[in-house]
Amino acid sequence: LSIEDRLYENINDYEKLLKCLGDYMAEYNIDLNQNLDLVLFREACQHICRISRILSQPRGSVLLIGVGGCGKQTLTKMASYITGCQISSLGSKKNYTQKNFREDVAQDSIKPAGLEGKKISLIITDNQITNEIFLEDINSLLNSGEIPNLWESEDKDEINREMREVGKKLGINEGLTNLFIQRVRDNMHIVL
Repeated sequence: LSIEDRLYENINDYEKLLKCLGDYMAEYNIDLNQNLDLVLFREACQHICRISRILSQPRGSVLLIGVGGCGKQTLTKMASYITGCQISSLGSKKNYTQKNFREDVAQDSIKPAGLEGKKISLIITDNQITNEIFLEDINSLLNSGEIPNLWESEDKDEINREMREVGKKLGINEGLTNLFIQRVRDNMHIVL
């Protein structure tokens, strides 16, 4: 099924759900050249469905709580694939600074979501939040769709130039900065 034809609907037949998720897992492995081999027990299936429902909503972000290594990232990747979200994550370098964080989020998540209209699933683990300032930036993204003082003037010019093209396609001539922010808010899903 195409992404647009995938509906979130009530499933009463667990076997039908297992088959459907098994098919998606096989597609995931072929499309992304991965070897994802999940044990699809009832709770895992329920979590994939919940995460998929959240990611399919505009501005849907999720906070996953659980013991490390219990499959939160894997289930999120599967749900992202099902909902057509491109998976993005932070770098894991030693001495990862706010500048590195902002560059990664801007290039891998904000720009594709705002300029290209791509659905992005930004997966951030607790181990990747090495500085409390990252939380302030994440909070700003969740609340307003932007990070204060993120863009240099050259970056703003480039975004405005590209948004003019997007605006032409949509028949919009004014408020392109707001359109960019709205698209980021609608298309970028933060998974913590």
